[in-house]
Amino acid sequence: MSNTHTLAVAESLTGGLVGDIFVSSQGASKFFKGGIIAYSLPIKHEMLKVDYDLLDKSNGVSEEVCKEMAGNVALIFKADYGLATTGYAEEGKEPFRLTEDRYAYVSLCDALNMKSYTTIVLARPSEDRNGFRLHVAKVAEFIWNNRLGLLR
Repeated sequence: MSNTHTLAVAESLTGGLVGDIFVSSQGASKFFKGGIIAYSLPIKHEMLKVDYDLLDKSNGVSEEVCKEMAGNVALIFKADYGLATTGYAEEGKEPFRLTEDRYAYVSLCDALNMKSYTTIVLARPSEDRNGFRLHVAKVAEFIWNNRLGLLR
């Protein structure tokens, strides 16, 4: 697919893997503007302008947080689209989690009309922490490559 649109990324769970996928692509400088790795709640709030109350009630992992991350990173970088990831690479029993299993959200936002697409990614039983993080990054790449069909 032709990369005539520009992209910025906001990553938490994937810690730079999504950006690395795009930077590794030939012609990346024609579409990839950059990204922010925002692993902590204060950075998600300060750098990406995600609403602090939303971060606090979800521990920074929710569909709404991911959508805000995607929309805001596009605006910060003046990109056509923002792509974001947030999630849990470890199992846990915290009360704000949807499940004890590992899961992540990936959101794509069209900055022109703030229309977004979000999916949830569940870890495969055979995946370790880093395998899951790479899986989520690959889902993000798939979403970018199929953006026109997903944001109808």
